[in-house]
Amino acid sequence: MNILIIGNGFDLAHDLPTKYENFLDFTNAYLRIPCFDSKYTASFNDYFKRIKQENPSVYEEIGSLIKDNVWLKHFNAVYEERRKEGKIGWIDFESEISNAVQALDGAISTINEYLRKGKDQGRMEAYQFESLKYLIGLETSRFSNAYFDMRPMSRYREQFLDDLNKLTRCLEIYLSDYINNLPVSKRLPDILGLKVDKVLSFNYTNTYERLYGKDNPDIKYDYIHGKADISHDINSCNLVLGIDEYLPEKERDENIEFIQFKKFYQRIYKKTGCKYLDWISKHLIQLHEMQESQKGSIIVAEALQVYIFGHSLDDTDKDILKELIMTENTITKIFHFNQDALGKQIGNLVKVIGQKNLISMVHGQFASIILQQQQLLISTE
Repeated sequence: MNILIIGNGFDLAHDLPTKYENFLDFTNAYLRIPCFDSKYTASFNDYFKRIKQENPSVYEEIGSLIKDNVWLKHFNAVYEERRKEGKIGWIDFESEISNAVQALDGAISTINEYLRKGKDQGRMEAYQFESLKYLIGLETSRFSNAYFDMRPMSRYREQFLDDLNKLTRCLEIYLSDYINNLPVSKRLPDILGLKVDKVLSFNYTNTYERLYGKDNPDIKYDYIHGKADISHDINSCNLVLGIDEYLPEKERDENIEFIQFKKFYQRIYKKTGCKYLDWISKHLIQLHEMQESQKGSIIVAEALQVYIFGHSLDDTDKDILKELIMTENTITKIFHFNQDALGKQIGNLVKVIGQKNLISMVHGQFASIILQQQQLLISTE
């Protein structure tokens, strides 16, 4: 069995604008706000002009989803702040959401302490204020004068969740109706040369399906974070855009106030499934059946071949990646763009499977992890 795992680097390798900052510019173009990067402004404007005429309901839906959205306000402010400081133009929605949710969770506890002591209002910590200032309209307030009671703090949680759902649906429209319809004139020779049975995608887009999977209808797909579909609405959208668990283990089952923001909850609630577990199970059953039937013999069982392309191997997906890489009788080939990317992958692999495992699995005649430089794109024109 051959499993291909793809992350956002797969889409980026095809020159598709799937970075979060590209999506920010998409929404800014709709609102006629200057984009951070003007490279795609004309394309965005053409898209909006076309759908306003051909599909006005989608055009109006985008407007309703982004109007006064606190997350877009926050992301734009943070991104601009970093640009002014001369930092690289980059933003990670999930990291920013996690910082804000943890800050709000902590602020509620901090303010409650004041109230328990008989105070009418409470203050939050400076770091909580800094993480929340754009989200709850505090950017013009001085931290020393900011006091709160619990009613607005509780309402912020509901607004954060409601606007996150709107943002996620708008991202789905961007990916399914804009990105998935962009022409791609080049292909990845490393992918063209692979015999693939299963695709585990951490992306929301259908890039592999439309560029490589058309000739093989038997390929099975697992969109672990959901698949963008223009026909959805805000209620049926199944994209997972959330955060990792941040609570200590002893608190996780008791403190569930912010559980709806967490990835594991969203995967269950949105029913994205975990088909890759069935793939692993099938491989292990076949392996153990062969071992049982050939006791006392030298067994050369077919290995599970795992290919990873365009995934940073960040530990946010640690559980999934570790389970596949560490499955018995598995060979994993990991493609990297350049030496810098290789260095980051090695560091992240240590977080995923541990230093000892990594050292033993990349060396020797029977190495089970292969680090492979990817080949250049080839044109199909």
